[in-house]
Amino acid sequence: MLAGVQRLEQKQRERQDRLQKYCKLYNNSSIKQKLNREALKYLMVNDKYKTVYCYIAKVACTQWKRVFLALNNVNLRNVTDRKVIHNRTYFRFLDSYSDEEIKLRLQTYYKFLFVRYPMERLLSCFRDKFERENDDKYYEQSFSKRIVDSFRRSIDPKSDNSVTFEKFVHYISTVGFNEDDHWATYDFVCQPCVILYDFIGRFEDMSEEAPYILRQTGMDKAATFPSFHTHNTKSKILEYYATIPKVKIVQLVKLYERDYEMFNYRFPGPLAQYLEGFLNWDSTESLKRSGSTVAHSSYGKIEIAHSK
Repeated sequence: MLAGVQRLEQKQRERQDRLQKYCKLYNNSSIKQKLNREALKYLMVNDKYKTVYCYIAKVACTQWKRVFLALNNVNLRNVTDRKVIHNRTYFRFLDSYSDEEIKLRLQTYYKFLFVRYPMERLLSCFRDKFERENDDKYYEQSFSKRIVDSFRRSIDPKSDNSVTFEKFVHYISTVGFNEDDHWATYDFVCQPCVILYDFIGRFEDMSEEAPYILRQTGMDKAATFPSFHTHNTKSKILEYYATIPKVKIVQLVKLYERDYEMFNYRFPGPLAQYLEGFLNWDSTESLKRSGSTVAHSSYGKIEIAHSK
């Protein structure tokens, strides 16, 4: 048990070091970032346990919302109704606090997030929202026509009305980039170069890391982490992305490049077989492109930017 915790904490130090190096390199005085107050709607707060969780869609956020439901209302401890789980009225989000209250919580509360291999997350979103039978028709009604129309205008005027993975990728990598939280970048949603997170979790290590966070915050006294399954998305990555032109995949990855670099995800990863001979790209290269140290960094400094 102790060895497992030590290994987990060492892994965590490596992730934190990676992120800080990235942020010091890119978040220097010439491009200093401010806290985007609007995006604080993604940060869930529990004042009793002094915890802030930045939820990222398709990274087990349903399970974490169930945890926070149990903390907020004992009567909702075993709820499985997705309409209840994703109902924002049952939660408190950081954007609902005053500026001073926001700063206090970001400086003193335990803050955590979980990330996932970016291309796997996008595929999970497509399969969940556009491929499976779903009682919630929001995405079908709100995005299907836009996705098809965008593909017809740019790629194939004679394309049919079906929403394929190729059409979805074309849309989110052009006019629809960061348009919805299910495919918005981790950088946009959680602002990890401005907010100093205490724990950076990975979807791939959820079974080990979720219980650790519950113990660290004391939330384990009131809640357990629900079991979850991934619909076998990881094994489907090559199958789906092989339907996408290789140049489009590279363009898509460039859009999510900051997420790859911040959290040390490698490209091409599971797409190496499909892209063999097409490129020679290493997600760590941009961290090496400058040998000099950055004299000034605003990493961890909280300065709130309000929408005009």
